[in-house]
Amino acid sequence: NILFGLTLIGLLLFLWLMLGIFTASFWTPLNISNLLRQGSMTAILALGQTFVIITAGIDLSVGAIVGFAGVIIAWLLQAGVPVWAAILLTL
Repeated sequence: NILFGLTLIGLLLFLWLMLGIFTASFWTPLNISNLLRQGSMTAILALGQTFVIITAGIDLSVGAIVGFAGVIIAWLLQAGVPVWAAILLTL
């Protein structure tokens, strides 16, 4: 429902405005970059899941695949594999 989505965006903007007014550190470059970094993985997953839903498919394994990929890349990095190779092997 488009109205529900617009309401959530409006509430998010309102929350950002209130946090910016009542806290001194919300609009600092360090905090904004931290918020973008934390939300980037969720945004990438949501974009991929959007295409699955648009094509009338239901795929609940996205979260499990992300968790599995995280474990694999952590295991490879712990074993001393270079970052670029660990990313390629995980993909």
